[in-house]
Amino acid sequence: MDGNNSGQEISSLLRQIPAVDELLNRPGLRALAERCGHRLLVEATRKVLQNLRERIASGNPAKRDYCNRTYRDGEFAKGRDRQTGDYNRFWAGRDLLPRVGGIKAAVLMAHAFNDWNVVPEHSVRIVNALKGKVPLVVYYHQGGHGGNPPM
Repeated sequence: MDGNNSGQEISSLLRQIPAVDELLNRPGLRALAERCGHRLLVEATRKVLQNLRERIASGNPAKRDYCNRTYRDGEFAKGRDRQTGDYNRFWAGRDLLPRVGGIKAAVLMAHAFNDWNVVPEHSVRIVNALKGKVPLVVYYHQGGHGGNPPM
């Protein structure tokens, strides 16, 4: 995908991705399902398709310059503090862990192992703080930052 793709082009690419059932009805995948098991193949196919969708939809080139200027080179660069190991008042203000005590509802925590923006350790800390306090379901996946987890 080059830097000139519009939202319409991205939508068009996403519509071209076949459905899981369509793929699983192909002879090669039917044979593979017989060897590996249908459920496992469905899960793997869904993950592959979700990763493809994320790759197509993420990093919208039209927004890249704005995001780099505003966040990477702006807000985050100003908040950096190499003398204190990069954790300072700026980052402490974005830490959600001190707020988990107020959570009373059930929690579904989904986090991607390949998230370039929020490392999985952040969600692990929150999960550990919530264990035994509220109904909790945790789902880790191989996706990246943003979007729905693969199903």
